[in-house]
Amino acid sequence: MSNATGPVCPRDALPVLQWHRRRAVRALVEAIAPGQQLGLFYRHLDETVWSFLKQAVRVPRDFSRISEALAQAPAWPPTTILVATGTYSEELVLTKPVTVIGNEGGQLASLNASGRVTPVKFQQEGPAAAFPRLHGFGIVGDASCVVVDRGSARLTDCTVTSKQSFGIVASGAASVTVVSSTFTGIKKAAVVLKDRSTGVIRGCSFKQNQSVAILARQEASPEVAENTLTQNRMAAIQFREKSTGAIKGNVLERNEGCGIELCDEASPNIEANTFRGHTMPAVMLRGSSAAKLSANTIEANLGLGIVVCGSARPEVLGNRLCENRKRSSTAPVEQRRIDAQVRVLQTSKRAEAASATLDAVASSAAAPPAAISRAREAAAAAWTEAVEAADEVAAIAPGSSAAAKGSKRAAIIVQDESAPLVKANVLEGNDGYGILVCHTSRPVIEENELRKHSRPAIALRDRTECVVRGNKLHDNPGFGIIVCDAAKPTLEQNELARHGQAAILVKDAASGLLRSNRLLENRGVGILVSDDAKPILEDNACSGNNPPHIVFKDRAGGALRRTRVLAAAGAQAAGAVDAGWLRLSDEARPELDEQGGLLSDGGEVAAVGQVDQTGVGDVSSGPGGTGADGLPAPKRARTDAESSARGEQPSEQK
Repeated sequence: MSNATGPVCPRDALPVLQWHRRRAVRALVEAIAPGQQLGLFYRHLDETVWSFLKQAVRVPRDFSRISEALAQAPAWPPTTILVATGTYSEELVLTKPVTVIGNEGGQLASLNASGRVTPVKFQQEGPAAAFPRLHGFGIVGDASCVVVDRGSARLTDCTVTSKQSFGIVASGAASVTVVSSTFTGIKKAAVVLKDRSTGVIRGCSFKQNQSVAILARQEASPEVAENTLTQNRMAAIQFREKSTGAIKGNVLERNEGCGIELCDEASPNIEANTFRGHTMPAVMLRGSSAAKLSANTIEANLGLGIVVCGSARPEVLGNRLCENRKRSSTAPVEQRRIDAQVRVLQTSKRAEAASATLDAVASSAAAPPAAISRAREAAAAAWTEAVEAADEVAAIAPGSSAAAKGSKRAAIIVQDESAPLVKANVLEGNDGYGILVCHTSRPVIEENELRKHSRPAIALRDRTECVVRGNKLHDNPGFGIIVCDAAKPTLEQNELARHGQAAILVKDAASGLLRSNRLLENRGVGILVSDDAKPILEDNACSGNNPPHIVFKDRAGGALRRTRVLAAAGAQAAGAVDAGWLRLSDEARPELDEQGGLLSDGGEVAAVGQVDQTGVGDVSSGPGGTGADGLPAPKRARTDAESSARGEQPSEQK
């Protein structure tokens, strides 16, 4: 309770005070505008001053405690309570349309509560158009600082710190608006919206909280906009279950967990946010999320950019991912931090589950006290474990020598059974892959731009059957696209230019369709097929690559149809194009069309390389130049052995 003293208003004296205040306002207006009772300025000034002071009550002048002023406030019209600077140890329950202002003197009034006491509870009664508001308070407690379980509430310019629990919790069908407030040092989630609650969290600062900064659960639908979230120990923003809403225009920096994590069926719109300095993925989507990520900037993160896993089906549109996962002298330490943060995520999920169990048991009228006690102990133990995991992350200091094994590095990872749309993004200068697709995921990757990646710009692994269409891959120092394992993608209408190695590498037991791609001015070959890979190559155009343009090595098979070999820039005639556009090893047996895999229409193609027919023969031993099935046998190009017999250099040495 405040130590300030002053005259106390009797409980039945509020109408008398109102009458005196009205007279005082009119005297003030008369002094400012004498003799102008009928003038516009006089009326405007009178209405402006009186509209604010007509229901104003001061603490401790009129009431010694804020709770007493709230109890005496009328249900209508709305009341303003002005609280003097000081420390108030009490529990406020706001049920009426009151505005409680705690920073009238320029400094925040402080609400402190200890034990299991909640400093502020919003339980609105009456019309939704007028709801309680709290402005300019520092709220500190051991339990949850603010609880909104029905009606609407608004908090502005407050600071919130909870030593043992949550900052703000909104539940049921409540609606909460939090503006320009600061959350720091909170042990559990700083702001929680659950059940069917809604709200707006705008212009707030979340810094150095020990758990998730903003958590939306069940069917909550908040708008999270223009906040700053920095150095929180777990995910800065986490949406779970069936929560929706919008996450827009936030700045997320150096959080030890993910920047944004979506679980289960959570599907908010994530738009125009900025992510920097995260060691965990900047954005993690798992479960069956169908969120939309658009126009975000993901740059200079130490971990991954975007990870899509589980059976998630988000849309990833128009984002910019640059300079992520750059190596540094502290790379081993950062890897240890990443491994430790995986444990943070696991323990935090267990803690959230234990808390949900406690809520369910405590809300049951038939639950025995012993069961409630056990659930409370389990929740406490789970949260203790989560905090210890977070402490472990914080304890990893620079200079630690032990390093965990390396992990996949990519700006965007698509894995498990997910099927996102990855479209119109710009990826540049990331250390590792640009886009890594693995497991049985089936994304559609189209119209993206990928430049200057230290590993292949796009890597397709495992058994993925994705579609990669209409992308531009330029100036990557390694491969453009690599297809490996048993992947079976469709690659079509992509442009790959100026790569340090083969523009497209297909290896292992991979297959799929490569159609209508443009392979231009690559320092390696255009397409390299090796091992037991069997892709179908058709209608691809090659120009200016280091010849041969297409190479089949080892036991590679598949099919080659209608390849266009265009004259390189500056070439004046067909003879300027290397005649050895295709090279096969001894065991390679791709099927070639009737023109030997080369399209020579003499019209559209500016210059077509010559295919030396010497050594071209039937692949099978069928009679009369036919295959085993009696159909005309496909032709093949010279093998390396045949090239050696002619005094030419084998393809792998070119």
